Amino acid sequence: VLRYQASPDRISAVLFEPIACEAGVWIPPDSFIYGLHRLAREYDWFLIADEVMTGFGRTGKWFAMQYYNVDVDLMPLGKGISGGIFPIAAVYGSEEAMGSEPVEYGTTFGGHPAGCLAAAANIRAFKKYKIVERTSVLGEKMLKYVRSWPDEYDIVGDVRGRGLLLGIEFVKDKKRKTRNPESARQVYMAAIKRGVIPLMDSGDWILRVQPPLTIDEQDLLSALDVIEECIKQTDK
Repeated sequence: VLRYQASPDRISAVLFEPIACEAGVWIPPDSFIYGLHRLAREYDWFLIADEVMTGFGRTGKWFAMQYYNVDVDLMPLGKGISGGIFPIAAVYGSEEAMGSEPVEYGTTFGGHPAGCLAAAANIRAFKKYKIVERTSVLGEKMLKYVRSWPDEYDIVGDVRGRGLLLGIEFVKDKKRKTRNPESARQVYMAAIKRGVIPLMDSGDWILRVQPPLTIDEQDLLSALDVIEECIKQTDK
């Protein structure tokens, strides 16, 4: 990109997701994050990590960027910041990135008292009940529970995730990674009929499991059992 599309001096910022959730729960290799960080510091770009979906415990840490231990300049936040009680979003940033001069901006619901109260109460609950720590433990159990699926079922190409964020990839050919949206949709519809609602991502060939962070462990494992049974039926 830097050689053929845009010279470094024409780039002001790089925006990325630590985990590409709706694209299919793609977790970049550590080298990608470290390389991006190195380029941003070398060319003085703003490095912006979009943690709207991964922030506030979803991946088993407060923020997904904590897996890499590198600094970013700006971090958009939302969704989990209030636990879904009230719509609210925020931007966290370094002092240098946020600046000290007043900036004119417009907003429709910005600074809503109810949203701020919900976010503050949610953060207190996270700390009191150790939600992030619990998500980390439960997420490890979930990944261990499904790790064998690619070996057991021909239509499952991969399972991947962090914390309570799981992607199940459906393929027609494991060597070629040929996408299999038909099987993914069959599993999706069969699971819904049995009361389990996964999410469909990336052209309908990847199912995403993203339960509430407060889900009961047995409820989570029971839901995974339902999904596995639907996979087994579709794999025949």
